[in-house]
Amino acid sequence: MTDRSTSAILAATACTALFAIAVGPSPAIASDRAKTSNGLDAANESDPVLHGHRDCPALLGDRRSRAANRRLRLDKVHWIERDDALDVTLVVHESTTWHRPRPLQLEGIEFVEPSADNDDAAIIELSESLAQRLDCPAGHYEVHIDDAIGKFGLLHVFDDGLLLVHGGKLSFLAGPQSHRTRWMMVWGSSWEIARARSARSRPRQRHHARKRRGKRH
Repeated sequence: MTDRSTSAILAATACTALFAIAVGPSPAIASDRAKTSNGLDAANESDPVLHGHRDCPALLGDRRSRAANRRLRLDKVHWIERDDALDVTLVVHESTTWHRPRPLQLEGIEFVEPSADNDDAAIIELSESLAQRLDCPAGHYEVHIDDAIGKFGLLHVFDDGLLLVHGGKLSFLAGPQSHRTRWMMVWGSSWEIARARSARSRPRQRHHARKRRGKRH
């Protein structure tokens, strides 16, 4: 190949590259890029960043507060169960001060939904104003049983709200889809009393008297 042919090929290639830069990508490529970008934006909007207790210890507490909440729950709660058919929520407990939970509203905090992956966790939303005061990021947080929510401890997660405890009293933080339920509080003790068996309760032993044989005459 001659030098003149090589120069012509290089010049044609350079012109093609400059034309592509000036005109930009083809409409089909641009459309595909736009779809990809919009898809990522939509995915980010539908799947927001989920924070945890480490992102806001001022609100959700630390290891020490979670340990204290866990001890309280294990000491006082026997079980908690909701019967949707009867519209009754049963709380079997060992506290001398717990009564039916009171409705609770927390400024800047909203219950969103229970966690889809963990029955003992839920999603709450922290407002911008409260986040600024606490020096925490605003948005969605995943909270777990025994976490703190402000001064409250999280006892149980329901489909429509959170059962909280503070100062010997129960409260219920309801979500937007919450429905009224009847709370049935049942007190029970884990103590067992060992009682000695009395003499009357002992089974009687039968004594078989030996028959005396008569003397033969």
